[in-house]
Amino acid sequence: MSHEIDILRASACTFHWLCYLSKATDNDKLIAECAIKYPFVESLERHFVSNVTLELKHPIYKGRNIDLYIGIHSDKNEFDKSEKEPVFVEFKFLKESTKPRDVFVDLLRLRSIKMRYPKSSCYLIVYGEKLVFNRLLTESSRKNDDKVELKTEVKEKISKERVLSRWLSEKGGECTINMNDEKSYLDEFCKDYQRRDGEEIKIDKLSTKLVKLFDKEEGIDTLFSFGVWEVL
Repeated sequence: MSHEIDILRASACTFHWLCYLSKATDNDKLIAECAIKYPFVESLERHFVSNVTLELKHPIYKGRNIDLYIGIHSDKNEFDKSEKEPVFVEFKFLKESTKPRDVFVDLLRLRSIKMRYPKSSCYLIVYGEKLVFNRLLTESSRKNDDKVELKTEVKEKISKERVLSRWLSEKGGECTINMNDEKSYLDEFCKDYQRRDGEEIKIDKLSTKLVKLFDKEEGIDTLFSFGVWEVL
């Protein structure tokens, strides 16, 4: 993908910015989901990436926006179908209150674009406090849980949270999501979203691929983790 290097470069710069901010302020609670977009866009533009747009109208769903878009767009903030290699990005800030549905919605929003425009590149960028990030996504954290005796309700809560690890692999390679297993999430999405063309929402398959996981900064004990997944 021609823009993958741009996404990775901007991701690395934004991760370094997060690391600096956390050390400069000694505070890991200052970041909001909307705030991360601006250093990311600045990095893209400083590396001569043009046609970067925040909050473009979603090309599939009525009354929805996409977090970041790279490509040609109309004066009405609409995706221009003449763009040959459009790039769409959603950002997700993992925090204690994050629900699995919040992440799955972004995956479905991106997958819908990929289905309609196969030549597009769609990325989900996930970041957050390292402890929360690891608890929700990483294998090592799951193994630690197995060694500890936990109450049933606590195990159920952890199991529900760990649903994210079924969708976003930390080890590379493709992660294929069985939509039958996620029917409740898909049904809820279909109730909340309406296609702009009025057609029925149909998403029969969904796959993701880890592009890069940033969790270490040389010489700095980082408080944040930052991952980039492509939605296929």
